[in-house]
Amino acid sequence: MIKKLLSTLCCLWIFATCSIAQIDARQYFTLAKGKYDIQDYTAALEYINQAIEGDSSFLNAFLLRAQIHDAKAKYSAGIKDYTYIIDQIGPNTPQSFSYLYQRAILHRKRKDLVSAEKDINQVIRLNPNYADGFAEKGYINFLQRKPKTEAIASLNKAININPNNSDFYKRRAYLYATTIDLRLGEPDLGAAIIDINKAIALSPRDNELYNIRRNYYLKSNQDDLALNDLTRSISWGEYDEKQLFERGMLFMKKGNYDLAVKDFNAAIKYKDETGQTWRYLGLAFHNKENYFKAIELFTTALDRFEKEMKKLDPKDDRDRLFRVKNLYGLTYIERGMAHIELNHLQEACYDFRQALDFSPEKANNYLNQYCEP
Repeated sequence: MIKKLLSTLCCLWIFATCSIAQIDARQYFTLAKGKYDIQDYTAALEYINQAIEGDSSFLNAFLLRAQIHDAKAKYSAGIKDYTYIIDQIGPNTPQSFSYLYQRAILHRKRKDLVSAEKDINQVIRLNPNYADGFAEKGYINFLQRKPKTEAIASLNKAININPNNSDFYKRRAYLYATTIDLRLGEPDLGAAIIDINKAIALSPRDNELYNIRRNYYLKSNQDDLALNDLTRSISWGEYDEKQLFERGMLFMKKGNYDLAVKDFNAAIKYKDETGQTWRYLGLAFHNKENYFKAIELFTTALDRFEKEMKKLDPKDDRDRLFRVKNLYGLTYIERGMAHIELNHLQEACYDFRQALDFSPEKANNYLNQYCEP
């Protein structure tokens, strides 16, 4: 009788201990989810590890940890957690396709395209009506440098299954427009614009879509339409100095120098240290025939370019340094031309000589034209 009672008490104690551990695991899970939602991934990871220690059968905890690893760009660790979940529920069961899909994305992010394709093909076998699976397959095939027709065919299937997903049209538009490798197929900006228009019709408040369409318009020399999209984004308040600078450039091309000046000045308020913005502001005033102001602005641009060159490493930032040096030389030439307009020949020749080390061919042309040997 006593042995039976002790055995019963022991079982109750074990059950109570397990129940407490499970309760603690769920409390830690809730804390981890809260930290994850506010993007405090370090704290989220600490809590979710405690949840898993408390209950190793808590699959939702492994799922959240995989998502945390993804957010921290720890893709191998995320793959390990998805693999654990898939092994527990069975890789060939209907329930596993969503985890296989997420694992495929992590394989793709870590550039293991063979594993990514294997997982995404399994996703499609398990759920042949899963539109996201076909969309991801298209992207993976594109990254594998397969013909664009294969990737587009997968996007076509995704759209046929779900024609109301704007992201699918955006992805297909990218495939049409890309020039990443012409061996995969020529870019088709017309088809890309048609698709991005369909995406906008489905998500008319998604500013990213207007930015994408703007780039397609610019590539196809439809500046007025690009300007309309830029103005829309700016009117919505969803912009930074790059959009302001870009619109200023479009106004410059149209000869609207006053509007260009307004946008360049607004861009400088966002980011004062960009020499290129100061340079184009100087060009706008030069075109307005305000040469004194242009010289002042070109001088500021030169100062900004000098500061940027000092920050760049000759080895790590070689390409960027080359571009900045070229712009630096062009700015000296442009300041020199403003001096020419004011008949400041000595100052102009000084500027052309300063440009010799950075834009030698153009500098020599101006030296030969305006200055004595």
